[in-house]
Amino acid sequence: MVKIIDEECYVAFLDILGFKSIVLKKGYSEMKEIYDKIVTARAYVEDKVSEISFEYLFLSQASTIRIMSDSIVIAVPKKESGAFNYICKCCIFFSVNWGKMKSF
Repeated sequence: MVKIIDEECYVAFLDILGFKSIVLKKGYSEMKEIYDKIVTARAYVEDKVSEISFEYLFLSQASTIRIMSDSIVIAVPKKESGAFNYICKCCIFFSVNWGKMKSF
């Protein structure tokens, strides 16, 4: 993954709604399960979106996906061709596949 510094980027911020109440009501094991699902979903998204086209494979290498608590931040340099479409595709893949992985 490339570190993006001082560059205009498209940025997507994805948040898992209800995470705070899950932590307060259920505890550490459920919180860890959610975090593990985020990590799994991230790997799945990176793999599957990259398989769509050669352009997306290149963009996956130019993009950054970070996990912070119950949030996922995706950044893709604006200068890259297809960057906006790529970030939209990542958001779609996260939302569709998160629903499939969710079991709490």
